[in-house]
Amino acid sequence: MHDYHDATFITASVEWKSGSTVMKFELCTQPEQQVRLIVRETTDFECPRKFPWGKSESVNQLTVGVAESGEQRIEVEMQSGDRIIVVGKEILEETH
Repeated sequence: MHDYHDATFITASVEWKSGSTVMKFELCTQPEQQVRLIVRETTDFECPRKFPWGKSESVNQLTVGVAESGEQRIEVEMQSGDRIIVVGKEILEETH
């Protein structure tokens, strides 16, 4: 998994029928790279956009672990203070 600190969070979308969640990021690398994180068979998707620490589109940290259900869990802590959480069967990372 790449280092997502200071990466720019671009989009997140859920395809309801397949249950796939796709999150796109632009990493702070030279040259810049775009990365997609795909969560297959999503069972939970939380994406608040309240900016408790102020407006930002940058990632503070990204962690991957296991949810209480035993499924894969990804948490994106934004530099805005918002926490994006996605839970599903499998997490894939694709670099473009």
